[in-house]
Amino acid sequence: MDDSGSRLPSIGSVSAGCLCAAGWYVFFGAGLELSKQTNTTQGMRDGSYWAPGILSTLALIMLNVIDWEVITDDGGLGGSPNMKAKIWVTFSFIIAFCALGGSIWVFIQDVTSQDDFWKGSAVAVLIQNLCLFVANFLFRFVRRKDGHTV
Repeated sequence: MDDSGSRLPSIGSVSAGCLCAAGWYVFFGAGLELSKQTNTTQGMRDGSYWAPGILSTLALIMLNVIDWEVITDDGGLGGSPNMKAKIWVTFSFIIAFCALGGSIWVFIQDVTSQDDFWKGSAVAVLIQNLCLFVANFLFRFVRRKDGHTV
């Protein structure tokens, strides 16, 4: 029995979980640092800081709920489960990329603004979403095989 073939999905899954946790840790840590420095949470109260991370997490769950074997099978067009699964995965990718784009937008908006508030929350949003984005695809691609479905 090939032991390395069974370890890769486990190591990849743990790594993806650690990346996901690290992303949220950075985000909440920046929120706490912001409130400590300014005695207010004005920078993190806006929904534009929260939405990319929530959407990235949603995309992570949506992408990894689908059995990858259904996607790779040839099902044709119409109302087949294959087509529905492909639409689901495409929609998951759209959410993931939009969340990453939203975090880049928040980062650029905050860093280029002339306001006198701490810019660390914008950096945290970008780091959070980069971690979630990588975790999303890492978890999906290390568990592609038939025996490693969720």
